[in-house]
Amino acid sequence: MISQNALEAGVSNYDIIPKIWQDINIEDFRERYDLTITSTVIWMFRDIMTQISRMEEATQGYCCVVGGVGTGQTFEAELWKKIMGNTPYPQYPEYPLIYNLLYTCGRIPHVRLINYTSKRTPENMLRMYRVFYSIYTEVTPEVEEIIREALYSDSGEEPCVRKYRSAVVWWNPAVRRKELKGIA
Repeated sequence: MISQNALEAGVSNYDIIPKIWQDINIEDFRERYDLTITSTVIWMFRDIMTQISRMEEATQGYCCVVGGVGTGQTFEAELWKKIMGNTPYPQYPEYPLIYNLLYTCGRIPHVRLINYTSKRTPENMLRMYRVFYSIYTEVTPEVEEIIREALYSDSGEEPCVRKYRSAVVWWNPAVRRKELKGIA
């Protein structure tokens, strides 16, 4: 899907690194890119600033983190209740967290909010939900079946269509607040 979107936008000078980010030897990528982007990272990494520092090492330009603002989607809330019962649904819009973390660590982040539509196959959504729920509970065959039934009752064999809002947070790692204070 990313490749198709890039083709439609006329973008050809990009790489997708199909590996687990923590397993990457950063020396192989040091200052290789003009822009390094990652998406929905807050809930995946306990050591987010370590991973952001690795992103910064891979770029000679800008870094960008795309994070959720919150969907307000009924589907997610209903699925959560089916799997997790009365456990409160996690509310953590990523962008304020990542923005504040970057700012606290000396970066000067910028933000732009975007609305977009995501179309994914039910199987792709199932993989995504497996990863998400594995953080909160054991993803047993029963849990997987709950997810599968919800997805197929929502979309059938058709792509799952979701409307989202995200924040695009970007910064230039070479520019730090403390360096700017010394210039002024």
